[in-house]
Amino acid sequence: TDAKLANVLPMRAVAAAEQMGLKTVVSPCSACFARLKESEHAVGNDQRIAGEVESEIGYAYRGSVEVRHLMDVVVEKMGLDEVKERVTKPLSGLTVACYYGCLITRPPAITGAENAEYPIKMDRIVRSLGARTVDWSHKTECCGASLSITQTPVALKLIGRVMENAIASGAEAIVTMCPMCHLNLDTRQGGLGLEKEIPVFQATQLMALAFGLGPKKACLGNNLVDPRPFLGKKGLL
Repeated sequence: TDAKLANVLPMRAVAAAEQMGLKTVVSPCSACFARLKESEHAVGNDQRIAGEVESEIGYAYRGSVEVRHLMDVVVEKMGLDEVKERVTKPLSGLTVACYYGCLITRPPAITGAENAEYPIKMDRIVRSLGARTVDWSHKTECCGASLSITQTPVALKLIGRVMENAIASGAEAIVTMCPMCHLNLDTRQGGLGLEKEIPVFQATQLMALAFGLGPKKACLGNNLVDPRPFLGKKGLL
């Protein structure tokens, strides 16, 4: 509702990182990533916005900070070879749909994402853990998380499309790297009329399991659709 604050508030964080001499800000939340990335881009490309932000935060941002999503950092900075080396308990026999949602890769002119409409980085992470990923058409469709409270019927319709497509594509579970998407898909399954609920994981939860840290470290007890019985039947606990 306030375009000025929508840039000022994220840039306080980015500017603080720059003042500390840090070169990268990493977000594990896609909504936070989108706001940080879009605001940093706006300040760097619009002098009027840059002036407004400088006036509010008392600092002239120099543009030395790179805003990255956690997914990109795992693939490009940590590296998939390093991920594979840490796997002590491969997730063999697990078939999942990797759900990116609408904020990690788009708009590509701002995010710099490759294959913005059909990304594969999360798929590569999950496959490095030993699981199989499915090809499906709704991996970047919006799940309506921002409408979940204010326009619940709309959100349910969008969630239903995502869930049905994942299941029809052969997925036993959904994996995401967005806390908002995770909460939305995990919370709302009961109102969709699905034959059965399926687990929704953060990719980092699967990393913790594959790295041998166990279900408690993976925080599986916090998931609303409890994945532990499912994983137990798969022999993955």
